[in-house]
Amino acid sequence: MFVLIAMVFFSILLLLLNPNRGSFNNAVFEGGYNNSITADKEIMNSIIEANRKDYNNDSHPFIKRRNYVLYSIYDISVSDTKIYHVLGILAVFRLIPGTA
Repeated sequence: MFVLIAMVFFSILLLLLNPNRGSFNNAVFEGGYNNSITADKEIMNSIIEANRKDYNNDSHPFIKRRNYVLYSIYDISVSDTKIYHVLGILAVFRLIPGTA
């Protein structure tokens, strides 16, 4: 019974803390390098630039959100051949390793 209650509680927590696009923008633009999506400054600069372009251009999205209710994955196109994938879960964003 305790396991079932814990699973329900954890699922509700994930649901409530599934970060939206506004939270993603905040993490990219205001997260800084100490609390960023990745420690790699070159990748982070690419993500910032793609988000800046996407933020100002609704007709050609560079960033697409795949919402899986309990978590989200953001696909960030930084070039025609390079796409980064960022996991958003529990209001935290982290680059998925090996996605470029």
